[in-house]
Amino acid sequence: MRILAFAGRLPRQPWSHTRYIADVLRGLARRGHRVRLVCDSVDDEAMFEGIGVRALGPFQQNGPQRALHLVASARRERRMAAAGGPDRSDVSISMSRLVTADVWMPAEPTAGAWAADLARSVSPVTFGGVMLKHHRVLGAWVLERLLPAARTARRILTIGPEATAAARAALHDLTDRIVDIGYASRLEAPTPEQAARWRQSIRTLLGIPPERRVVLVSAVWGTGRSLDALLYGLTSALGPKGRAGGQGPVALLLARDAFAAHSAAHRAGCGRAVRILGTTTRVEAALAACDAVAVPVATPGGPFAGGSLGRFIADALVMGRPVLAVPSAPGADLIVKPAAGGPAPGLIVIPSASGWGSAIRALMDAVWTQRAADAARAAGSTLAAGGLIDRLEHILNGVAAELRPAGSEEGAGTPD
Repeated sequence: MRILAFAGRLPRQPWSHTRYIADVLRGLARRGHRVRLVCDSVDDEAMFEGIGVRALGPFQQNGPQRALHLVASARRERRMAAAGGPDRSDVSISMSRLVTADVWMPAEPTAGAWAADLARSVSPVTFGGVMLKHHRVLGAWVLERLLPAARTARRILTIGPEATAAARAALHDLTDRIVDIGYASRLEAPTPEQAARWRQSIRTLLGIPPERRVVLVSAVWGTGRSLDALLYGLTSALGPKGRAGGQGPVALLLARDAFAAHSAAHRAGCGRAVRILGTTTRVEAALAACDAVAVPVATPGGPFAGGSLGRFIADALVMGRPVLAVPSAPGADLIVKPAAGGPAPGLIVIPSASGWGSAIRALMDAVWTQRAADAARAAGSTLAAGGLIDRLEHILNGVAAELRPAGSEEGAGTPD
């Protein structure tokens, strides 16, 4: 197939939606499909190797996205693709909130969700300054409502039951087009020997003894009071002797703002039991070093509006790590107790200091931790990236067949 894809701004950060979009499009290209991407801007084109990329402008890390320009350019690209010639396509897919296509799979937050995430992570004065600089987000907010990309799409792809339910509620007249594409991890489970080497290496580097329980905390997005609740819960789980150092669980923080994370840990009184990793492109090594992961922050606006991808929780399950997460955290659907009554691969945590204290204390129970780890491995075995590409390829083939003129067999369900 010839596939025309659309996206907005594509930063390089490994925790952003860019990595997901790159994995999906490269996965399709590796299947032999000809993929062409039109985007607002891209930080690192090397992430899209094997894909034709057209960026509408230079990448600016802190510049506002050109919403109107992106919508107008995408409309022209679709007209050219439909007219034939070298830029023709069999089917189009949009990962942007603003741009419609034959298949709409929004992998970024709405303008409102982006602003909500910003508001919970900075002071009101800083929020006002950032919003002034990013004034075009208001235009994106208006466009999302005046030109809803879902209306003309033949399929609307969501990720996970909670996002799917929210999409059905918001688009109640389009429910027959909504498909849950499912979660996926880009990781492959390492061999026990490789996992053990990573675990020993990271723990030695950070000065963590082999016997101490470690929880890896995702704090790369806005956190605010949500991270505070977890850290105060850690303090209560440590007890007086643990707070003095050397005993009890340790928290590793994947934090975009290391200074804020450091201040929060000392404010909560658990600074000795916290190690700040910053951000990393090798999350599998950090996962091997821990005994469980924690996601203390809910997706702003809910999983559908927030563009929830659930990759961190999916990665944790592939690595066999139990998950502690607040309701509506990205990927929290994955740890709901199985209907068959088996053990769940983690816990849904009440977002309070007492809730986190109870959850972290559960990690000290060797029996519970082992049962949850076994359940995590079982859940992770269904999250291979290849399965996501299979499902998406099937949907794109189906839509391409619907668009194909009657009697035409060109490119029917095959790579181009």
